[in-house]
Amino acid sequence: MTESCREWRGDLAAFAIDRLEPNQRLALQAHLDGCADCRTELAGLRAVAKALPEADGSHLEAPSDPPAALGDKILGVLAWERAGEHKRRRRHLSVVVGTAVAAVAAAIGLLVLGASLHATDHNARHVAFSVEPRGVAASAVLHRREYGTNVSLKVAGLHEGGEWYWLWLTGDNGKRVGAGSFQANGGEASVQMTSALPLSATRRVWVTDDKNRVVLDTGWAPELAPRPAS
Repeated sequence: MTESCREWRGDLAAFAIDRLEPNQRLALQAHLDGCADCRTELAGLRAVAKALPEADGSHLEAPSDPPAALGDKILGVLAWERAGEHKRRRRHLSVVVGTAVAAVAAAIGLLVLGASLHATDHNARHVAFSVEPRGVAASAVLHRREYGTNVSLKVAGLHEGGEWYWLWLTGDNGKRVGAGSFQANGGEASVQMTSALPLSATRRVWVTDDKNRVVLDTGWAPELAPRPAS
């Protein structure tokens, strides 16, 4: 299981014992479509869940009481850590004060440089949706990350009833990989979500409602992949 899959572990366990909410089940199922590691872990969890009814509770031992002095030891360790942290903060403050002027000057330089590089950022792509319901406006920016693709989604005008929506990314193999879910209230919403699918492999960005109907879609867009640096 990769680092990006850790957020699914709780849902996998609930899914294995059939205790997952319907909206969470839909998102997890989409993730499982593209993640062999999570499918393997789910199979193992289901095997354990299947064996649980056969366990004999009479052989379980009652938990032992913790040592009487454990609480005092923990408080002592915490006090020692706090004292050390206070000293580290004082040393850190002296370093910060000594470099403040240089940091301000560097920040001004970075702002100017960042403005000139924004248009040629090879790690990000601006997305316009070709499919949008009447009265809805949405856009997204995809950023390449080591763990996949970060999506900055802005949307206005989705249903006012507080429905849930799911964001998906699709690669060349046609499988959808979940980036997360969000709730709309008819106003403007700005959310940050992450998909395990790399930006270089992303060919489609789309959003579905709680009935799995497509409400926002870029369509198949090979140009979403980062262009090679010139």
